Amino acid sequence: MSSPLLALFVRSLRADARVKLTYAARAGLVAVVAVFMVLTVLASGWTGAPGLQFFRSIAFIQAVFITLAGCSYFASAITEEKEEQTLGLLRMTQLDPLSILLGKSTGRLCGALLLIAVQFPFTLLAVTLGGITAGQIVSAYLALGAYTFFLCNLALLASVLASRTGLAATLVGISLVGLGLLSNAAAGSSGPWQEVAEGFSSLLPFQRLAEVLATGFAGPLAPPGFWISLLAGLACFFLAWLVFDRCCASEGDAAPSAGPRWWRRRFPVSRAWPWPRAMAWKDFHFIHGGRGAVYLKLAAYVVLVILNVWSSTGFQVQSALSSVIGLAILIITAELGFAASRIFSVEKRERTWSGLALLPLTVEDLHRAKLASLHHAVLPAFLATLVVPALILICLGTYALSDLIGAVFLLLGIGYAGTLLHFFVHFTAWLSLLLPRGALPIGIAVLFVGTLLGMMIGMLLFGVGVLLLPVFAIIFAKVCRDKTLALLGELAAEE
Repeated sequence: MSSPLLALFVRSLRADARVKLTYAARAGLVAVVAVFMVLTVLASGWTGAPGLQFFRSIAFIQAVFITLAGCSYFASAITEEKEEQTLGLLRMTQLDPLSILLGKSTGRLCGALLLIAVQFPFTLLAVTLGGITAGQIVSAYLALGAYTFFLCNLALLASVLASRTGLAATLVGISLVGLGLLSNAAAGSSGPWQEVAEGFSSLLPFQRLAEVLATGFAGPLAPPGFWISLLAGLACFFLAWLVFDRCCASEGDAAPSAGPRWWRRRFPVSRAWPWPRAMAWKDFHFIHGGRGAVYLKLAAYVVLVILNVWSSTGFQVQSALSSVIGLAILIITAELGFAASRIFSVEKRERTWSGLALLPLTVEDLHRAKLASLHHAVLPAFLATLVVPALILICLGTYALSDLIGAVFLLLGIGYAGTLLHFFVHFTAWLSLLLPRGALPIGIAVLFVGTLLGMMIGMLLFGVGVLLLPVFAIIFAKVCRDKTLALLGELAAEE
């Protein structure tokens, strides 16, 4: 490449083009679209506008997974170089900050846009099912593309500012939650503040998709929100370029740490817990953030739960329980997935697994101890989304669980979700060893799509498939566990 500006960018595109996983992901997305279409055709006899229902499901699922990619895949663009101590090597190749940002982030953006574009010809078949026009599909894809562009550059800015991928993902998540709160504020305000809030809320695609995919939509293909997303993405990229030298001048220590120096002074590392909880103590402080992360996440989740109950139900007891349970499942799944994607990948990256293998423990014992540390990672989410809402509902005079039948069904639902999360944790942990990045979004995608398809197929089979889904989840979790143990044994031997 004659121009050093695009050298890393072109190399990134060529590297992605040579990876089999790239084409497997595209083929998988097309297969999911095809399965959804078949299910829509089978159910078209008792639903109206089947084409609209089909594409609406596909569009909102894509928006959710783009958000997950922004909090994990995009957010590691620069932090992975900091963690692997290779950012200095890139600077020694006479690559300027702009070249590094284009190569590390824009290459991922192109890959994500191609994943979205590969579905476009197949989703156009929704027009033949009725209820939707080609203009609505084009407008929805423009909204998704603009959101991907903005989110990728927002995650790039967070990756430049943060020293670790976990902190970068947290910054992206806080930013998206703030935009969601501004979106809710725009709905209930007036005057200049409403215009400002609507401008920020247009950066999120969900409201735009709801407008585009409404019956009888006749708006422009690219509304002002489309251009606002593009300008906001360019602004984030420019800020990342501006602060790159200041934030990336030092890579820090190569060894795992419990946070920056000021964080360790405020929340010092406690003495090691007695055996056999020593492994959980190590992961609690050096992977999951320690006591400080527990306090911060607990406060953030409590505020989020209270805002969710207040904005969505107005403290109406009848609908508060379902809203809180949905939020609890979402937060706990995200926490478990993020922790499971790190407990083994950090050991692999830091090349410390061989040291752990010298302990008088088998690989299976180490695997079990690492998975046990997930309890500490998910504790803030559990307390905030289950215990605190229960206290709120009790204070409001709720006795929804007094009905024995309702309590039994609730326990069955918790057990049903537990089996799926059991598979999800083992599958994500296995992917984190198999893939250099992207284990979390792929794991959530497989969990969500597999659960949805299993329930749909189960309903078509008169509920038999729904009952068999937990059984298959346990079996596949055992397979993923065995594959993880095999990879950990090979990793210890290589090191």
